[in-house]
Amino acid sequence: MVQRLRVGILLFIAFVMLLMGILAGGTLAAFVDAPSMFIVLGISLPLVYVRGFSWKRFRRLLVSAGAIGTVTGLVLMLQNLDDPARIGPGMATALITLYYALVAAAFCRAMEEE
Repeated sequence: MVQRLRVGILLFIAFVMLLMGILAGGTLAAFVDAPSMFIVLGISLPLVYVRGFSWKRFRRLLVSAGAIGTVTGLVLMLQNLDDPARIGPGMATALITLYYALVAAAFCRAMEEE
């Protein structure tokens, strides 16, 4: 029963990502940003390794890393308010980092033991 729930949650997350990619312009490339993935995984993976692995701890660290990435993206955006062309990439980094963290946290929640 628990395994079915996990698979169902993962399929739902995959469907939502696919749907959002199509609505964003027809491709999933709109949701791929290597620096944002590096921020989320680069902060959370070493910390969960040092503290000892558990899905609950990893989930919490992912959300914290997403918040750090969001603030970093907002700082980048606010530094470039005089150049409207550079505001978009900073805002995109802020939001996609949080998106990655929340999707990964949903995955971790599905994997937690009950």
